[in-house]
Amino acid sequence: MRHVLCAALALQALVGCSQAVPYEPTGSRSGSRLQVERYATAADGPMTHRRVLDTELGMECVFRRAADGVERCLPATVDRIRYADPDCEVPITAAIYSCEPDQFISGYPSTPRLSYEQVCPESPGLEAYAVGPEVELSDPDGNYSLFAIVNGACEEIFPELGHWRSLTPLPVEQFVAGERRRLPAAGERIGREYIAGEDGSESPAGHYDNETGRSCTAYGANEAWRCVPGELRQDFGDWSTECAATRLASTSCDPASITFLDQYVWRNTCEEEEEPHFFAPERTVTPEEVTAACPEYIHEDNPTGTRLYALRPIDAELARFPSTRIGTGRLRWFPERGEDGYFDAELGEPCRPFEIEGQLRCLPGRVTRADVFSSSDCTQPAIQDGTLCGEYFVTFPGRLCEGGAQVSRRGAPLDQVFLQYPVDCRAATYTRDLYALERVPPETFALMDVVVD
Repeated sequence: MRHVLCAALALQALVGCSQAVPYEPTGSRSGSRLQVERYATAADGPMTHRRVLDTELGMECVFRRAADGVERCLPATVDRIRYADPDCEVPITAAIYSCEPDQFISGYPSTPRLSYEQVCPESPGLEAYAVGPEVELSDPDGNYSLFAIVNGACEEIFPELGHWRSLTPLPVEQFVAGERRRLPAAGERIGREYIAGEDGSESPAGHYDNETGRSCTAYGANEAWRCVPGELRQDFGDWSTECAATRLASTSCDPASITFLDQYVWRNTCEEEEEPHFFAPERTVTPEEVTAACPEYIHEDNPTGTRLYALRPIDAELARFPSTRIGTGRLRWFPERGEDGYFDAELGEPCRPFEIEGQLRCLPGRVTRADVFSSSDCTQPAIQDGTLCGEYFVTFPGRLCEGGAQVSRRGAPLDQVFLQYPVDCRAATYTRDLYALERVPPETFALMDVVVD
């Protein structure tokens, strides 16, 4: 870490060493402006990457391609940009993603026409915005219009709900630029990538396949995690079909930049997650080729101009990550999986870093809302979701911004629950999957810390 390096340099000065210390990249190092944080425990010290902070702007940032084509540490929150006027000159955002609205966000000014493609990898990069005060869009009758730039043209779109806030565009050049680099793979097939910031920082940026030379991202379930190249389309199962002899998919993006994911849907049950399967576009297919066999495939979600592709399976071609957790203390982890890779060996449960009651702990990865009550005065929270796996889970109040999180254990089944209305507490009509909640002290779970590299 940074203070260790400084101590080594001081020791060399004391013994009269005049030779410069060779610079060795670590892939995780703070700079003059960017602060790189990692999770840590007393037993194992620094573990996985947490976040990068822009100390000049006081915000979390992530290296992404900016509108000028350069990778920059832009505001971490990425939102769809909407407009309050028919000329699309007054940008606004719906601040619905957090209880405390971000001061800065990133966004794509233009929206692809396909609903399942937010943006293509080859599309223009992100713009940056400062978030301003709330704006009122409604007329006296409660109606309002909303606009978006769709494929380069300003169009009126269906009004979306949200607490709308004004946006002020910021020049992307004011954000720290960086360059993607690679650490040596040391004989392994999978190596690590990092971003070398112009301020001297280094922050983790995924992996690369030493055999193919391509950048790749860790993705999987259970023990089957692979390094997947290109941009992953996770909603493949929602708009594909097997009614033709060849599996198909559609995209308006460059097919070389896309990997398709087959039917990997979180089922929210206590069964094992399905192992995902991956496909790459192999050849283009005309609508005429599939209309006879798959007439339902040509519909409004695949408008004119969308390219159809026949796919080939690529599971066997992808590099697999090791399936062994590391660590000597209570917490064990898979380094490549980030916050999703932790396991509490004492409780026998997967967990994720989570701030609760002013402390950082590794809490159950399952999160739900306690939006009903077991008592007729609406003071004892309950849940109507009986499919949560494991013994523990994190619960939020029904309205996420009203009160903090707590850790709960599923209690006894209930026949009746109640709902809080503006003026009173009323019996609900739900009759299935109702459970009382038992609160669990946060001290039950492993304490974590944060270190700055």
